Amino acid sequence: MNDSLKFSMLIPLLFATICTAADIKVDFEIEPSAIRQNESATATFTVHGAINPPRPALDEVLKDFDVQSLGTKRVSYNGYPTYSYSYRLRARKKGEFTIGPFLYRYKNQEIEVPFKKLKVVGIGEKTGLEITNSELLFATIETSKTNLVTQEYFDFDVVLYWRQVSLSGDVSIIDYQTPGLQFGQFRGTRTTEQQVNGNTYFVSRFRNKVKALAKGTYTIAPTVSVSILVSRRNSIFRDTKTLKIAVEPTLIDIVAPPESNRPDSFRGAVGKYQFNAQVSPLEMNEGTPITIRMQLSGSGNLDSALPPEITDEGTFKIYDSRLTEDRLNESKTAGRRLFEQVIEPRTPDIKEIPALEFSYYDPENAKYQTIRRGPFPIIITPMTNQVAREIGPMIVNNPAQKEIFGEYIEYLKPLPDHWKSDAQSFWLKSPLSVGVQVLPAVFAIFCFMHGRRKESLVGDIEKARRLEAPKVARAAVRRAQAAQKEGDPSIFYEAASEALNGYLANKLNIGVGEVSMPLLRTRIDPEKHGNLLNQLEAFTIECETRRFSPEGLAASNPVELQEKLDQLTTILKACERIKT
Repeated sequence: MNDSLKFSMLIPLLFATICTAADIKVDFEIEPSAIRQNESATATFTVHGAINPPRPALDEVLKDFDVQSLGTKRVSYNGYPTYSYSYRLRARKKGEFTIGPFLYRYKNQEIEVPFKKLKVVGIGEKTGLEITNSELLFATIETSKTNLVTQEYFDFDVVLYWRQVSLSGDVSIIDYQTPGLQFGQFRGTRTTEQQVNGNTYFVSRFRNKVKALAKGTYTIAPTVSVSILVSRRNSIFRDTKTLKIAVEPTLIDIVAPPESNRPDSFRGAVGKYQFNAQVSPLEMNEGTPITIRMQLSGSGNLDSALPPEITDEGTFKIYDSRLTEDRLNESKTAGRRLFEQVIEPRTPDIKEIPALEFSYYDPENAKYQTIRRGPFPIIITPMTNQVAREIGPMIVNNPAQKEIFGEYIEYLKPLPDHWKSDAQSFWLKSPLSVGVQVLPAVFAIFCFMHGRRKESLVGDIEKARRLEAPKVARAAVRRAQAAQKEGDPSIFYEAASEALNGYLANKLNIGVGEVSMPLLRTRIDPEKHGNLLNQLEAFTIECETRRFSPEGLAASNPVELQEKLDQLTTILKACERIKT
């Protein structure tokens, strides 16, 4: 579809200047000349030889674009001022647009500004501006490994090489998100120099930690967006031009940890781990709870690793474990986590706490490892013997001993003949007086309960995240409602995905990037919530298809968005019944 925005625009430029009409010149540029529908271009009007010229009203002219002003830049050279007005353009639809020409009128002269073309393609499509690696500017991918197991982390680096060009410092990695993989933030390193094929290049490395989430073979094909400085013809000034460098794709193959020789105590930990456990007290009275403190440390998927489980509920009353300390690095791939679990022996005949086993899969050695701590011997004193020992000496059997009652102390304070009522004290019985006296106690109880609740949430991260889940979902649902009213499917499906993933991540105490159907089917009982799991899978596929397919968003309409919004709220309400 070819759309044209050819028009003429009259913008009076009022100058308070001594410059003549011949000094006035207007330039118009659009950068880049091709974008995707979810991206934006920058339009710049540059007025030479004028003082405080008025701002062009682009938003009144470009009806097929959302226009946002980016500000004004003023430069003076040899006494001649230059004003640059920048705008961000975001297309509402695909097509090839001709913007301009523009006709500026200054006093009795007209200044014509040539048109510019802007091409808008669908989401995920190629713009045609991508360049392949050249001798002067190219990028490569380096990975620590390409064959992985689920829940394993690997290093993913994008390396940029350049020479004989000047970068403006604006470099970004785009188009790298891939289903089945969880990316962190790209971190740039210090620029170095390196010899390649006899030439000296400047080298910048952008590092990321990526987590393998689901089985399959995935293609990572990032694009490097880089801004270079280009000299103007017959000018000392330089412009910025954005280039998009296509990088050779990399294949990542992910499999599940092997089922053969898999220990029963394996709970998804992948990497290299250390595990320790302490039990206290080891000697106790009957009915005294026991605290088990467990420490996981090492490297791997520590953000989702779980401590061993004690499942013998016939012998012990078992309470849920809780995370008490979380010291992980920025990428959450190394550090330590401390857990506490409280158990209570059901009978005093128990002699030990069974051994705790923590198993993990070591991808480097391709085998499972199991760390065993315990068993832990304990001594329990029955309650009957203890009570007898404590209260036995206090019982005295002496018939001669008499108890002294009130008749022996009457002389200290004789009873009055009759009671008198003070008429001035009637206000003490009024509701206002009672309320004033009770209010401090009620306030103190409220403060105590509020403090206890905050203290419990600080120590129980899992509970705190469960309480936070509805708030996260409500905020994202409000964004989806606003996008539905405005008819913006891009923002709608993005907000819907955030609502669902944010709610489930907090509800199940996992990372947002870890929310995937394979993991959900292990954390949510399929017998109780089988229908809900099917709805979650269908809705997630729908969101991902609409967000990332070229034609997905174009097929949306307000009625469909309202139906999807109702479906989202229904699923979120059903998720509230999930027991964790």
